[in-house]
Amino acid sequence: VLTFSAHKQRYRLWTLHNYSFLFEFPSSVVDDTDELGGGGGGGGGGSTIDCDDPTVLCLRDDRFAVTVDWRDGNGNSGEAEAVDFTTRDSGLFYFFGPNNWEIMVKVLRGCGQNNRYWVFAAATTNVEFTLSVTDTESNQTVSYFNRLGNAPPAITDTDAFNACP
Repeated sequence: VLTFSAHKQRYRLWTLHNYSFLFEFPSSVVDDTDELGGGGGGGGGGSTIDCDDPTVLCLRDDRFAVTVDWRDGNGNSGEAEAVDFTTRDSGLFYFFGPNNWEIMVKVLRGCGQNNRYWVFAAATTNVEFTLSVTDTESNQTVSYFNRLGNAPPAITDTDAFNACP
């Protein structure tokens, strides 16, 4: 993972299995610092999440836990598993096998922009699923549902969590 800034833009480049992914966003939009006006996270009676559970994707230093439940057209259902390739902000899930990635999800700290944490996700499936993101500090959960047979739109929720310090 390579992160760099240029011309008031922040770039992140990932290379995986001969493929490169470049993400670009204005540095003024996402405040990626760990502190806002003093003091880090911590404290505050959050929930207990098992980040070693393969069905739980923990992001932002284990602050947010992401899970996905799915059901296909043949009556099969289950919990998606996180791909063993995760960054601080984003990760991937699969339903049927580790070589068939279904959903990419990321949680960004938009505190400098609108005092919120943001959830973005994109799915390449028509399987029914519920993607749930839990803030382990506040125990607040937001969920996103896709019905069976539907090609889901991208999730771009810049109002997901009112949880900035």
